[in-house]
Amino acid sequence: MTPLSEICGSLVGMLLTIASLATGVPAPVYAAPPPPAVIVAEAKLESLMDRVEALGTLRANESVSLTAAVTETVTGIHFDDGQRVKSGAILVEMTSAEEHAQLREAQATVDEAKRQFERVQSLATQGTASRSLLDEQRRDWETAQARLAAIESRLEDRLIKAPFSGVVGLRNLSLVG
Repeated sequence: MTPLSEICGSLVGMLLTIASLATGVPAPVYAAPPPPAVIVAEAKLESLMDRVEALGTLRANESVSLTAAVTETVTGIHFDDGQRVKSGAILVEMTSAEEHAQLREAQATVDEAKRQFERVQSLATQGTASRSLLDEQRRDWETAQARLAAIESRLEDRLIKAPFSGVVGLRNLSLVG
């Protein structure tokens, strides 16, 4: 079977020959087109990598903005931008000198209240102290313990800790003076 392009090429050639015989003008000579080039290669798997450059913003899967429960002056920053931290690590400290003094006072009050309670308790077991005095000393000791817990809680509020392990981002605070 002959391809259509060869048939058309032969027809055009014959028409030109007939036209040249009728007019006396020699017919142009056309060369047959070259066969199309074919590249043959064995199929194989290769990795393909396209490099794309773009501008954008990255966001972490988990992130948190940390704030303090109190407004105090920052006295210590314990991290650098991009640093890896563990959960519970202290990141920022705020002014707490007054609370530390109150903590020492409250601890001394608790210790004294406990000693007084134990003295009255030993006297009450011997029958030389009243039950109401023992209850009063127990109340004083428990009140001192509650005051100590409140001061410890206020001290804890002056620390900002890492809520989970990870990498800290950019810090937007600095030490004063």
